[in-house]
Amino acid sequence: MNGSIHTCVMLAKAVRGFLRGGGDPDLLGAGAAVASYAHSVVFNDCQAIRTLSHELVADGPAARLRHLQATNARDAWVVHASSGSLPVRAHVAAAFANGGGPWGVRVQGDGFADVWIPRLRYAETQDPYRPSWWLRTFLPARAARASRPWQVTVTPARRHP
Repeated sequence: MNGSIHTCVMLAKAVRGFLRGGGDPDLLGAGAAVASYAHSVVFNDCQAIRTLSHELVADGPAARLRHLQATNARDAWVVHASSGSLPVRAHVAAAFANGGGPWGVRVQGDGFADVWIPRLRYAETQDPYRPSWWLRTFLPARAARASRPWQVTVTPARRHP
C-alpha cells in the first residue's frame, strides 16, 4: 500500500471513529496516527486548488476533526477516481501499487460532501525528528526507522450532493 492510500485509509478510519464514538480528537496527536511516515499533516482550504494560494485551515488531524464536529458530518470512506485513459484495464491496474488513479476520503454531511485529497511531498530537511548525522552514519537502519521525511497536505474539494 502506498502513502496516499495508507493516508486515506487511516484518515477515514480516524474520522469515522470520531464521528461514531465521539472521543477526543487530541488522541490523534500531530498526525502520526494518520501518517506515521510524515512529520506533518496539514489541511488547506478548498480555494487553494483554484487560486494556488496556501491558506492553512487546520494544522493537523485533531484540529480538522474539531472543525468537522461543527459541520454535522455523518460518515467518511475511502474513494478512488479513474485516471482516465489507462494503458491497461482498470481491474488490472488495481493490482498495482497506486491502483491507477487518485485516492481520497469522502466526508458526507447534511447538505455537503467533501472529498479530501492527500498530497505527499518529500521534505527530509524539514523533518524535526531527523536523526543526527552520527546515528545516520553508524546505525543507518535505526535512523531510517526514526526518520519521518514526508509532509502530507490534505486539500478538500467541496461538492454539494
